[in-house]
Amino acid sequence: MMTLKHHTNALIDSPILSSPFFKSFFLDQASDSKSHFTPAANVFEHEASFEIVMALPGFNKQAIQLDFTNGILTIKGEHQTQSQAQGSKLLRKELHFDAFKRQYRFEHIQSNAITAKFDNGLLSVVLPKQTAVAANKIAVQ
Repeated sequence: MMTLKHHTNALIDSPILSSPFFKSFFLDQASDSKSHFTPAANVFEHEASFEIVMALPGFNKQAIQLDFTNGILTIKGEHQTQSQAQGSKLLRKELHFDAFKRQYRFEHIQSNAITAKFDNGLLSVVLPKQTAVAANKIAVQ
């Protein structure tokens, strides 16, 4: 007696359903085209700083770039595409190796004191707030 799983596998493996035309419209994409990837992040405000914690599983720290220009923090990175072994056929692709870019706007940040740490797939970026500057009174002459 064939189970439902066996029937489903037989249907998916049929020549008609495995054709590129059918896959492109009805099944999960198994192409090398890049899909959109947006890593999850939490943004915290502390008394003296802001902090962004971003989940980047599978990345290494060399693949992550940070830039702070004109009050905008840009975090971007890219996975290296995994090559397919010679003589193998990709049946289903669920692992996506995509590039991402996230931007956050902050005001009154000490840009020369921003720190970033990457550990176990979590990126933590701390942006210290500028200390309050006393108003400079100017005498009118």
